[in-house]
Amino acid sequence: MANISERTKGLGKTRIKYDAAVADVMELVNTMINPFYNEYPSLVHFCNGSVASDDVESDIKNIYERGEAAAVSCIETNILSENPDIYTPIKKMNLRTSLP
Repeated sequence: MANISERTKGLGKTRIKYDAAVADVMELVNTMINPFYNEYPSLVHFCNGSVASDDVESDIKNIYERGEAAAVSCIETNILSENPDIYTPIKKMNLRTSLP
C-alpha cells in the first residue's frame, strides 16, 4: 500500500518553494527583451536584454578610434621624442563599457 507521504509529495514545503522559485524565474524572463528582435536602435546587452545608455554606446562605438589616437600619442611622446622611453605604458582610457 502506498504511503501517505508519497501521495501528497506535490503539497510538501519543498515543492511549494520550488514552484515559487520557478514562478519568479518565469516572471523575470518574461520581463526581459529579446536581444535578437531589433526594435531598438541602440546597443542591447546580449544576456539580459538591457539597453545601453548614450555614454556607454558612444564609448563602445568609438573605442577603436580612441585607442588608435592613444597609441599614436604614446608613440609620439615616448618613442619618437628626444629621450625615448619604451617602458612607459599607454595611458588608460576610462571608457564606460558595462551595461547595467
